[in-house]
Amino acid sequence: MSDPAPTHQLSFPTLGLSCEVDPGDTVVDAVFRHDLPVKFKCERAVCATCLVEVIRGMENLSEPNGREKGTLKAIQAEPNWRLSCQLTVQGDVELDYIPITDPRRRKNNGE
Repeated sequence: MSDPAPTHQLSFPTLGLSCEVDPGDTVVDAVFRHDLPVKFKCERAVCATCLVEVIRGMENLSEPNGREKGTLKAIQAEPNWRLSCQLTVQGDVELDYIPITDPRRRKNNGE
């Protein structure tokens, strides 16, 4: 019998929340399963509702695909911002959710 794949720690330190995620889960999978306070809509890297800041562990996330890159460019995202619907967790990660109303978003959209 083989050992189960190790889980990874997904943390939102500013909210004091964390959970374990299975290898290959997206952040949105974890949000749904553990009722984490990250909003999402399209799950296709279009709406940017699920924008997060990667505090620690960028190397433990999947590389951005073309759609995510396009959306991040369109919203003038910071280098450590990602769309949680596109992130596959490959190790321990710390994130901060950036809601639509967060002032960090307006700064990058010329408001």
